[in-house]
Order: sequence, then structure tokens, then C-alpha cells
Amino acid sequence: MSALIISANDGTEQGELTQPLDAPKAAGSAVAIAAPTVEPTQRLVGDKDAGERVKPNTTLDDVDPADFDLLVIPGGTIDADALRTEKVAVALVRAIADAGKAVAEAAKR
Repeated sequence: MSALIISANDGTEQGELTQPLDAPKAAGSAVAIAAPTVEPTQRLVGDKDAGERVKPNTTLDDVDPADFDLLVIPGGTIDADALRTEKVAVALVRAIADAGKAVAEAAKR
């Protein structure tokens, strides 16, 4: 199984990216992170404190939806709002959902 996590370049709450990233990896799945660019992305702890920086594996433009069995979209307001404005992110979500693959929203625990 392969999982894709999409993210904006900045603004995702750290737990909403790292927890969904760790679970599929622990189950033996390949996991990729895609964002608008491959520049390291700034995570947030709480509403505004800087967390760790995470480097995406690929860009949203370079993702082939056929390569993934599961799409994870981090929850939260900042990231979700930013992704909604990315036409390629919306098209990617639609392509994966239309193919009958699993789409999940991640929320920190």
C-alpha cells in the first residue's frame, strides 16, 4: 500500500502531519508528502508557534494519482484553506476519490 499526504507549504499543524505520516509507515506502507513546492515546509505547534520543518518528497504537480492507494489531507484551518485554493490539489483529491481510493482527513489527537 502507498499513501500520499498533501500539504500546503506552510501552516499545517505539526501533529496533523507527523501523526498521519507515522501510522502508515509503521504499518509498512510507503508514504510520500506532496506540496506546491519541494521547499521545506514550516509546521506549527498550536495556533502560531513554529514547529519542525518538513521537506516534501514531491510537488502536487508531479503526483500521479494512480501511484497511491490512500490520500491523507491534514486537518486544520490554515492548511485546508491553502489547499482549497490550489487547483492542482483539488484535481488530485477528485482523481483519487473518483478512482474509489481511500481519502482521509487527519486531525491531531
